[in-house]
Amino acid sequence: MVRTMLRDGWTIQGLRYDLNLLGSRCRQSSHQYASRNCDWCADGGPVLVLGYHGIMEAELMAHLEDRTVSHLGATLPQDSGSISHGNSTSVIFRNGTVLYTFPDC
Repeated sequence: MVRTMLRDGWTIQGLRYDLNLLGSRCRQSSHQYASRNCDWCADGGPVLVLGYHGIMEAELMAHLEDRTVSHLGATLPQDSGSISHGNSTSVIFRNGTVLYTFPDC
């Protein structure tokens, strides 16, 4: 996925370690079987920050134990929004122009 994004004109902005608090499996409000002594670090991992032509950034988190990557989020340009459909999420301007489509990984 990163190779595809780099070919599409994205550039690497940085790398950090972060927790996926919104998708955390430790939150009982979103995961009813979450353990009371949950390990928050299980939802943490290295995050790659990519920029798209200076108008948008995307964050991708690697889950080392699962060997998967999740799209943590993106900063959207003004007058745009996102819509999920099928196995992808698209960033769309108010006039309907699709800026970029993120495939699910």
